[in-house]
Amino acid sequence: MTTTNYTKQIDYDRATKDFSIKVNGELIGYAGSYSEAESKANEYVYNLLARTPNSINEAEEMTEATPAAEAPAAAITRERVAEAADYAYEIAPEWSGAVTKALDELAKGQWMFTSSVVVIRSATRNKQYRLVSGEPCQCEAARRGLRCWHKAAAGLLRRAARVA
Repeated sequence: MTTTNYTKQIDYDRATKDFSIKVNGELIGYAGSYSEAESKANEYVYNLLARTPNSINEAEEMTEATPAAEAPAAAITRERVAEAADYAYEIAPEWSGAVTKALDELAKGQWMFTSSVVVIRSATRNKQYRLVSGEPCQCEAARRGLRCWHKAAAGLLRRAARVA
């Protein structure tokens, strides 16, 4: 029997007034309260241990081969996400509605980021959407050909990680 240990770290950021969540040193998201951060960290580790299909652990497996330098997730801050949004407004004004909604939803902390995979909880349904770089979102809006905020949010997180 193999024992796997995970180190969970929750830090309060006085500047942004939120809690960052790290598992084994990798930033996985933010939360508005300590108890919410603790729950997210526990859920994340549980999913890693449970090896449940279509859960966060799949994202981990998909990104194990990705060099950390490609996406320094620990460098994602609200400021960097805001900078990414400014860039998106400038180069893709047709996405402005989705980007604005993405900023609002990302501020709620219902997301996890691991290199090339972003997991975002739906704002209206009890679902999580896994967005792998280069693949379309599976939400209803995206399936209807609309610009969805999940994809915009994933793009903002990826850009925020790259500009670090």
